[in-house]
Amino acid sequence: MAPPYILYASSIAKKTQNVNARLAAAGRAWYTDEKRKGTGGMHITVEGETLELTRGRIKNYYLRVYPGGKAVVRAPDRATRAQIEAFVRSKLSWLRAQREKLQALPGDAHAGFTDGRTLWLFGQAYALRLVPGSPSGMEFSDGEAHLRCAPGAAEEEKRACILRAYAKRLSPYIERRLPEIAAQMGLSPAGFGIRYMKTRWGSCTPATGRLRFNVRLAQKPEAWIDSVIVHELAHLRFPDHSPDFWALVEKHSPGARAIGRRMNKGEYEAL
Repeated sequence: MAPPYILYASSIAKKTQNVNARLAAAGRAWYTDEKRKGTGGMHITVEGETLELTRGRIKNYYLRVYPGGKAVVRAPDRATRAQIEAFVRSKLSWLRAQREKLQALPGDAHAGFTDGRTLWLFGQAYALRLVPGSPSGMEFSDGEAHLRCAPGAAEEEKRACILRAYAKRLSPYIERRLPEIAAQMGLSPAGFGIRYMKTRWGSCTPATGRLRFNVRLAQKPEAWIDSVIVHELAHLRFPDHSPDFWALVEKHSPGARAIGRRMNKGEYEAL
């Protein structure tokens, strides 16, 4: 599956906290109505373009276009309908251009996990090779990723197997690097976990000291993974994204913001 085209854009309402109560209430009411109307999810339509809508405790808006043309907009919890529509409307040209790019890709770019597809592990490219057999598993060697699965296995089964293989390799890397980087930063995390995340590369709960990392990080170069580790560790000291937070991040991971932008564009990413 080709990587999604991802757009990061600053929040339209920079000071969401100052949105007056009337607008905030209207936004929450619309959110509830849309959820009630939906069939398993929320959607928004702007100038003929329908997008899936998700919300979260975030300050910025995110727009993604996936293979097949599906578009997803992620908005702050407190954003009103008008604000979300304004954001989508401002990015319609970009959205349509990405859909055209996806449609112009060769046919096998939309195919599933078939022989010859490119997978990434720690920034290195591997050609996928399907090997009939059981139990399912995956090995990386000599530029090839050998995926063992039953003949006729569904794409979701293959995807799950690949994600398990990524988790198996990412976990020891973070287990080694996390205490090293934490010591350099003078911080003491309580532990970490690995999980699949759609919109984040990592997260931190300062109250417990636990960090979580996206299993898809296994695709990225080690220096980029280290940058995410620094980012999440910094949240133990600064739970927001204040200037002090970014100063700490940049001190231990120079160029972290540029790395983040490249990650969000889908570089070194196949799923």
